[in-house]
Amino acid sequence: MNRRNFLQLLASTAVPARGQIVADQGRSLRSYVTALPIPPVLEPNVRLGAMHYRVAMRQGTAMMHPDLPPVPIFGYQGIYPGPTLRARPGQHVIITWENALPVQHILPVDQRIHGAMGPETRTITHLHAGRTTPRNDGYPDDWHLPGTSRTHWYPNPQGGSTLWYHDHALGTTRLNVYAGLAGFYLIEDKRFLPAGPFDIPLLLQDRSFKPDGTLFYPETFVPEFFGQTITVNGAVWPVLDVEPRPYRLRLLNGANGRFFRLTLSNGDFFHLVGTDGGLLPQAMAVERLLLAPAERIEVLVDFTPWAGETIILHNDAQAPYPSGAAARLDCMAFRVCKKLSGTPLALGETLRAFAQPRRPWQQELGAPVRTRDLALTMRTDPIGQIHLLDDRLWDDPITEEPLLGTVEHWRLINLTPDTHPIHLHSGFFQVLGRARCDVARFQRDRQVVLLEPEHPPQPWELGQKDTVCVHPGEMTRIAMRFGPFPGRYVWHCHMLEHEDYEMMRPFVIRSPLS
Repeated sequence: MNRRNFLQLLASTAVPARGQIVADQGRSLRSYVTALPIPPVLEPNVRLGAMHYRVAMRQGTAMMHPDLPPVPIFGYQGIYPGPTLRARPGQHVIITWENALPVQHILPVDQRIHGAMGPETRTITHLHAGRTTPRNDGYPDDWHLPGTSRTHWYPNPQGGSTLWYHDHALGTTRLNVYAGLAGFYLIEDKRFLPAGPFDIPLLLQDRSFKPDGTLFYPETFVPEFFGQTITVNGAVWPVLDVEPRPYRLRLLNGANGRFFRLTLSNGDFFHLVGTDGGLLPQAMAVERLLLAPAERIEVLVDFTPWAGETIILHNDAQAPYPSGAAARLDCMAFRVCKKLSGTPLALGETLRAFAQPRRPWQQELGAPVRTRDLALTMRTDPIGQIHLLDDRLWDDPITEEPLLGTVEHWRLINLTPDTHPIHLHSGFFQVLGRARCDVARFQRDRQVVLLEPEHPPQPWELGQKDTVCVHPGEMTRIAMRFGPFPGRYVWHCHMLEHEDYEMMRPFVIRSPLS
């Protein structure tokens, strides 16, 4: 059925107002009584040239809080989060993703959403920030059913970086990720940073629960969903016991739509060492971090002076961001109570060893062959609200066809009240800057008129990025060299409710020989 015809057939449905937080049915849970889980590292099934894995998606249970019964989840290998996969730069990895889920979803599936019609537990795994061919990217329409599998090849051409894998099935990504289908994929580096038990991955999400302790998600589609509790690595408001020494924290926002604006309760600095695409040339001290859905940030936190103290990872981001009500919904605690093991490098020594100044990445891209102006829009429809990229639907003809190996600048103009985290598949880009723009002028004649000088990206937006925040009323400019493979990929908002309901578009990287 044609997408527009499908929309015309939908009956009107009452939905919460934009940004309304759906309550968790009155359940109150204690903070900082659960030990932080660390996802296990999965060993390959075969080491023969490439690393070969078989990873099954199964229904399981998770102990998310001592006051909750075991919570039914969907998980890779039946656990939530899924096991961590590790690889070296340039090491080939082959993964067979098996769909061993039941035919009925554990969450309500609103089949009015285009793409959600049909079997409930279709899946396709996307390695977020993996540089792969289209066949191996996890294209949203390439889903497969329970009892079947897909094998993907990951060449890992990038340097050390924090990636993640998650479901990407058209129309049900929000449900599958919320049910637990997500995990870390780490490309290892050797840059004099804390390692082993002092290198901690932290998956930040939000969840709500029914009175019986099962996951709560609305019966009918909502344009934005925010849970009432914060989970880290699948545990509600956990605590990590640490030694008085520097730690490397790999922060990943895996929430459906919640942003995290993070500070430490002791007023200390985060020492920023990496962003989406890998490590930066040198560390930067920052007091606050903004982490949008799908973004990753790597930091060093020095617990050396804080023996005997408990430090809270604060979050005070509005939901929705930035126009929602101000509230504080903290993430987790660090309890500096463990005895020091060995003799770690002091933070200053670590930072000096880490620093390797090199030419800034932005100087390597060169001049663009084209600049595209692309709007982020919103309108109402029979379901309620629909968010779009350049006012086009998923099934509309493809309009972005960059040439393989060329550099383009994309100017993203946000005409909505939400900040949207925009993610491009196939490679990395650089955030060049942003500025307030004349929205009325753009809506009238698509002319980009800036109301102020373009200002540079925030420290946590430096380096190679795959996701960028596009704020309301602003133009955000990015530069990307398209490749390394030709073919069809997607770009989309990574607020999963937006992505599931049309805020996603295919694009094609054309080969010069085609």
